[in-house]
Amino acid sequence: MTPRDDAQAVGQTPIDPDEAKGLLLRVNTQEALNRAEEENILRARIWATRSRLVRSNLLLDSTLRRIHKEMFGGVWKWAGVYRLTNKNIGGPWAQIPVLVRQVCENFALRASLVGEDRDQLCVEFHHQIVNIHPFVNGNGRHARFCADRLAENLGGRPFPWGRHDLRGEGAARQSYLAALKAADAGDVDPLVRFARSGGEQEK
Repeated sequence: MTPRDDAQAVGQTPIDPDEAKGLLLRVNTQEALNRAEEENILRARIWATRSRLVRSNLLLDSTLRRIHKEMFGGVWKWAGVYRLTNKNIGGPWAQIPVLVRQVCENFALRASLVGEDRDQLCVEFHHQIVNIHPFVNGNGRHARFCADRLAENLGGRPFPWGRHDLRGEGAARQSYLAALKAADAGDVDPLVRFARSGGEQEK
């Protein structure tokens, strides 16, 4: 994995021009694109509540790809497809399928064990998927969505994740990024606190 850098610090994954051609909608502003994505994600949440696949087989790489497609398939042609180019963040593109499968297998085993802290398990799952950065874009939203579904499958409730849109600048976004960096260094506690809090990291 490459270190978290300025591109991720502002919440933007550079998109190749060829990848940007995958936009399915005619939108003229970033605001319109954000709105279209949000509407698609709301539909994905409804789908997930009814999906036996999500309830029974969440920790499969095929399910994670299906979730990404449900979240962004009405907006991007490449939704649900692992990226085919390297970025300045995330793992090498050719290794993504293996890396995602390894994470899924590891967390399926951990979820079956007695004594695992449920919140920490789900947040660590989110962190590892984000670090792989498997898709062209939408990785943070996808990883948080999947962590929420994992929490529900384990009998818990979704995380607040700051109760704010984490794509733009702001205190919640900065707290989230700081918590991710701490998790990169091996301390997942700030990320767990952020995920379960109303937004700001506890001091």
